[in-house]
Amino acid sequence: MSYTNCETPRLGDLVSILGGATLGLVVGFRKGGFIKAATVRKDGRRDTAYYMLESLSEPGPDNIDEMVRFYDTCAGFYDGSADAEGDFAGIVERIREQVLDLILAVGQAIQEMKSPYSRERVRVCLDYAMRAGVPAERLEQERIRLDAAYQLACL
Repeated sequence: MSYTNCETPRLGDLVSILGGATLGLVVGFRKGGFIKAATVRKDGRRDTAYYMLESLSEPGPDNIDEMVRFYDTCAGFYDGSADAEGDFAGIVERIREQVLDLILAVGQAIQEMKSPYSRERVRVCLDYAMRAGVPAERLEQERIRLDAAYQLACL
């Protein structure tokens, strides 16, 4: 399993669809340039759908809104797959750690962005810190720092 958005994904690849609005696991192909991808939502709902290869696209690395949406998409996939059941469960369970690695990489990228702080960016930075294992007291200090940075950005 790998994360890719190349023109020729393989079975088992994680792909970003529609600029990060969806994270899917490639489970098949169809003639005409379609991939079959399995997705998981935060509420645990799983869907399998066909997507055109042209719809594979990553969020803009300098676009904070797209990066936040992609972070939420990845976190939703990870959180929603926690109690997967049925024939899909084995596949999802095998990729959960790779999805967590992707969440942490996107969260770090958002934290390092130079754009002004927004309420959504603060929320993602705190969620990223929690998922990265930051101790509770340091997490509270980070929350205060990020909230202060957001207040300054609003002035």
